[in-house]
Amino acid sequence: MQQYGQQTGGHDNTLFTEQDHNILLKFQPDNSPENEAYKTFTTRANEWAPFLPKYFGTKVIENKTYLLMENLTARFSQPCVLDIKMGKKSSAPDASEQKKEIQYKKALSTTGLSHGLRIIGMKKYDHVTKNVVTYPKSFGAGLDNMDKVRLSLTHFFSAACPHTATSEQIVNETFQQSMIEADLMQAQINRNAIQSVISQLQNLRDFMCSPPKTKFNFYSSSLLITFDGAIPNSGDVSTKMIDFQHVFEQVPESVAYGEDDGYIDGLNNLISVLQEILSQEQLLKQS
Repeated sequence: MQQYGQQTGGHDNTLFTEQDHNILLKFQPDNSPENEAYKTFTTRANEWAPFLPKYFGTKVIENKTYLLMENLTARFSQPCVLDIKMGKKSSAPDASEQKKEIQYKKALSTTGLSHGLRIIGMKKYDHVTKNVVTYPKSFGAGLDNMDKVRLSLTHFFSAACPHTATSEQIVNETFQQSMIEADLMQAQINRNAIQSVISQLQNLRDFMCSPPKTKFNFYSSSLLITFDGAIPNSGDVSTKMIDFQHVFEQVPESVAYGEDDGYIDGLNNLISVLQEILSQEQLLKQS
């Protein structure tokens, strides 16, 4: 078993792979509810399954329990990976008051509360320079407005960049406009990938609004967006919901019953900002 090399969010030292890299092992602490959530999503609430990684049960290794699920980056030679925390609620309703306060301050200082989404971290491969750049959780914590989020998404979906931006540069406001214009003017945006993500997000939003037979509230859950940076303009993109430690079914006895988690608002805002990137690129090309 070896450490998973594509992690961009979540707790450190919890994701692993074995010889079969198609399977991802996620360490499950005692009494973790995530495995129960996956079992629910693949049995009586299996209408959710297309929006999640495939689930293969659990495995005990050296007295530790691991959740087995699809490795969403295994089929890509040079994965680009983006982790976006979704929803306007910063913590689950059953969290301690101390944790609620910590999570609230974190969401308030980013775009979580205002827009229902916040970038956690990302990895980007530039097929021209052959560089892999990691933007850690400290980078995501510095994205305190949607202009910075838009810039980060523009950079993530740039097939090749006129320069490799550091996380410190991306959150520096004086650097933002020149960088975004340089990327767009050189026509390096992967439109196919963005259009594919928009389509998948719209499908998820429409499903949630339908509404599904079994409804849930998601707290501290993410969307994981991955594609192969080694293939220019590839539209082969995976957009999946992950992290189900705090999932509550919408039933009267639930502590989350009747509460709006803001996930759909986050999806709408994410779709809008991706559409804006495509529109801005088209305007710059025509100017």
